[in-house]
Amino acid sequence: MKFLLIDDNPTESSLTKKTLLDKFVEVQIVEVSEHDQLESILSQADFDLVISEYNLRWTTGLKLFRQIRDRYACIPFIILTGSGNEEVAVATIKAGVDDYLSKVNRLHLNNAVMQCLSKVAGKKICHAKENSVLLCEKWDLAISRLTSDFAYSMRISADGKPVFEWFTEPLKKFILNNQPRHKYGLPVHAEDKVIVQCHFDKLLAGFEDTAEYRVVSNNGEIHFFRDHALPIRDWNKGKVVRLYGAIQDVTHQRQAEDRLHLMQHAMDSSNNGIIITDVKDQDYAIIYTNQAFVRMTGYTMDELLGRNPRFLQGDDNKQPGIVDLRAAITNNRNVYTVIRNYRKDGSLFWNEVYVSPVYNKQHKITHYIGVQNDVTRRVEMDQLIWNKEAKMRAIFNNVMDGIIIADNAANIESLNPSAEAMFGYSSKELQGKSVVQIISTDKSQQLKLKVDHLTDHPVEAWGLKKQGVTFPIKTGISKINFEHHALLIFTIQDISECKQAENALRKLSSHLELAREEE
Repeated sequence: MKFLLIDDNPTESSLTKKTLLDKFVEVQIVEVSEHDQLESILSQADFDLVISEYNLRWTTGLKLFRQIRDRYACIPFIILTGSGNEEVAVATIKAGVDDYLSKVNRLHLNNAVMQCLSKVAGKKICHAKENSVLLCEKWDLAISRLTSDFAYSMRISADGKPVFEWFTEPLKKFILNNQPRHKYGLPVHAEDKVIVQCHFDKLLAGFEDTAEYRVVSNNGEIHFFRDHALPIRDWNKGKVVRLYGAIQDVTHQRQAEDRLHLMQHAMDSSNNGIIITDVKDQDYAIIYTNQAFVRMTGYTMDELLGRNPRFLQGDDNKQPGIVDLRAAITNNRNVYTVIRNYRKDGSLFWNEVYVSPVYNKQHKITHYIGVQNDVTRRVEMDQLIWNKEAKMRAIFNNVMDGIIIADNAANIESLNPSAEAMFGYSSKELQGKSVVQIISTDKSQQLKLKVDHLTDHPVEAWGLKKQGVTFPIKTGISKINFEHHALLIFTIQDISECKQAENALRKLSSHLELAREEE
């Protein structure tokens, strides 16, 4: 409960306040002693009772009563004076003042207050003296219904325009900070003035209405306001005479909604399939999926929502990737895997899956998000490449000729098993070493191998075994480009037996020639 006490004598005001607090322990008493204070405090319009001295420096209690009653017809008004007389008492009671007391009878004040409050509480309606305005709800009831930091009332001027009459301090502060001092109004965004006009048109037609519009502060910041207002009618004339309203600053909410809309649009536009599952559901059912995942699986969105993604594996649920998924979810961690899924038509597709837990502010997992790609073509291509590589590896490992693969500077990268057997080195032992360490065009090993002199047509050269033994070879070299760099492929034949056979044949020919000469 809140009382307004108007008295320009501090001592008397203090005595009156003490008297009231003896009876009304929980009451809030607002004291006014200067005219400048009064208008600002009256604009709050949330008082249950007014107690005023009759003789004030700037006015009389009767004039003050009429001023307040014209604005707030339901507020009880008591004159407590130290200088009145019987004539003044009669005039004030005739004018409609609820009670008149002399300060020498201040001890009766609390009874007078109780009677005034009881009289107001018993009234179902409250009529203003002029225009019989029906104020069907007190300020506190209207504000409690609308609940907001930004609450206000507006009166309807003679030309039918709403004018601010009262507002809460936060709204007052916002208006004063963002409007010229000579104006009381909201700085509505130019593009939203039509929305505000429609809002007032509905209210003036007698309909409760809620509107959202933007206002622009002095520093250029845009605020989103949600304005909910109630019209108050003059029931005799059928006109709206006052508006009660409340405004919520929903800027952060709208910004969050815009961010959410942007993220949803991004997910819906993504070529990656995206699903979200909810941990509150014991089966981790899908609660969101984008169109890419719908296209990927062939199921409609309604057929996917509410089901665990495992149904896409059908009976093929013994895959290693599924084990990885389950382990990751059990241990609350991210996971990447590739698994086999099946579309609605039964066709297989390989699904590359990234699954991550989503945490709330309390660092508890609330959801899992899965980003998925159909990598069927990639898997099939990898399989094809692997098959080709397997064939080439089989040939490389089983061909009779030795094969050495080196880079463009003739540094060895690998040897096949035949070359390993031929030179007595393992591939790992020679990796990174120059070919000239095991092949030379000169038996004495004094001349370096001139790679440019070798061609894909085999030439005779010398090989050096690990044991230090030289042996004759026939080698050719091919140059290929692989993954943006050149490779040298050496093919090598051990021609030791051929050379031995040639030497034997040469010796035999010499013996036969000598034999013919002797004959």
